[in-house]
Parts: sequence; C-alpha cells; structure tokens
Amino acid sequence: MHVFMRKTAQGNEYWDTKEKKVVFVPVGSVSPSLESMNIPQLKKYAADNNIEIPAEAKKKEDILKAINEVLQ
Repeated sequence: MHVFMRKTAQGNEYWDTKEKKVVFVPVGSVSPSLESMNIPQLKKYAADNNIEIPAEAKKKEDILKAINEVLQ
C-alpha cells in the first residue's frame, strides 16, 4: 500500500509499505496503488487521509477523481 507523504511542485511522494521505499508520482498522475484498489479500499484510503468523498460518487472512477483532486 502507498501512503501519502507530501506534495511537491513536481508531484506527490508516497511511502510504499511493502517495498519500504519512497514512490514519486508526477503531477497529473494517480498513485499506482490507487488504481489497483477496489471501492471499499478507496473509501478507507480517503477516510484514513481525511479526504471527503461526495455522496454522489458511487463509481470507482468518480471516487478516484475525488481523491486525485485533493492530492494534486
């Protein structure tokens, strides 16, 4: 799992808990681990990172978009 660490002008940095290393994601990209998550995992990720998901966001794409907007 990738845990958000910090936002920079060039992109976001995440800590890969499995590989024990920093992963850099350039601006405009979604975290690689977010793409592989299912809806319940995405909702948990959002809750753990204090990201509010709109009530009308029911599809995976909509939830990813809401998360990505906050992380960018």
